[in-house]
Amino acid sequence: MEDPKLAKGMVKREVIQLVTPGTQFQTGSQNAKDNNYLTALTYDIDEQHYGFAYADLSTGELKVTNLSSIDEIINEVVSLSSKETVVLSDNLPTEVTETLTKLGVLISHQEILPTNAATSYLSQDVEGEVVKQVVTLLLSYIETTQNGA
Repeated sequence: MEDPKLAKGMVKREVIQLVTPGTQFQTGSQNAKDNNYLTALTYDIDEQHYGFAYADLSTGELKVTNLSSIDEIINEVVSLSSKETVVLSDNLPTEVTETLTKLGVLISHQEILPTNAATSYLSQDVEGEVVKQVVTLLLSYIETTQNGA
C-alpha cells in the first residue's frame, strides 16, 4: 500500500481485513461482552469422525475436539451461537453443510495455507490428524481474512 502523500496519481490500495460474521468485533456495543465464535469443521472419511475447532478473535480463545455425529456438531454450533463455520471444499458430507445452513450459519470455504511458525506453535500439542487439520484450517482462515490486522 502506498502513502498518499508520496504517490503521484492513483494511490495503490489493498484489502487489509475482511469482516465476516465470525471475525467481527463488536466493540463499544451492548453485545461487546458476548463471545463471537468462529468455528471450523473437517471430516476424516476413514475414521468416520469430525474435527471441530472454534476461536473467539476478541479473546484469543481457541479450542479443538473430535465429534462423531451431526447431532454433536449441531449441539456445539448452537451452544456457541456460531454464525460462521469454515470448511475445506468438498470435505464434508452435504447433509452437514445443508443442516448448518438451515441453522443460519454461514459456510466459508478455505484451503489450508502452508504451515508457519504461529500455526505450528498453536497446533503442536494437538493429537490426531483430523484435529490438527481443523486447527490449521481455522488459523489459515483467520490469517487470510485478518491479514495481520
